[in-house]
Amino acid sequence: MHVRVAPPPEQILAELSSILPHLQHSLEAGTAKAHLIWQQHYEGEEMDPWLYSNITRHGAKKELALAGVFADYDTDQLPFSGLSLHTPRPSENGMLHIRIWKHGGADWSELPPPGTSGARLDFFSQEGLATDGISSDGDWNLILLWHLNSNGLLDSLSLACPQGGNSYRAQYYWHVPVPPAITMVPPAAQDAPAPDLNLVLNTPNVSEEPEE
Repeated sequence: MHVRVAPPPEQILAELSSILPHLQHSLEAGTAKAHLIWQQHYEGEEMDPWLYSNITRHGAKKELALAGVFADYDTDQLPFSGLSLHTPRPSENGMLHIRIWKHGGADWSELPPPGTSGARLDFFSQEGLATDGISSDGDWNLILLWHLNSNGLLDSLSLACPQGGNSYRAQYYWHVPVPPAITMVPPAAQDAPAPDLNLVLNTPNVSEEPEE
């Protein structure tokens, strides 16, 4: 019987090296927008983490659209301003499905729990993904988490390969910080046209729980 073995994080980080700088930049812009709006309109009030996250994702999606990163992008079909995308693996050897959430726990290593959504539980368990029988090849689900600093601005990114769990606790094959060097856009590339990354924005099921 075939048993899947998760690809090592170093391999996945290398496969995502062309898109991670764009995601880093977009989330920096999104958190800056949320921070500014909160200062201008809600100064002195306790931060609403759900509203703050929604503003961040909305700002990040606008930045990604303006950069021309997505081949097909329709914000009207994305409930809760969710960020979720697919990108092909090298040599057409499967797809990587990346969902992008805010890290909200006190423990850096913890992932947001799957909750009660069936689709989200399937995502964490890697349910129904195609594989060609080679241990780490085929399709894989990934979680990119954005971490805030004490000022509500982007501090860092981390990447995880989920392995299942239950409604209140997630399990994972690995969860690693995204090295800053990977997310740096070379100066010569900052003003260049965005590459065609063949990314397709996924439309989450409208019945799912709100994004983190």
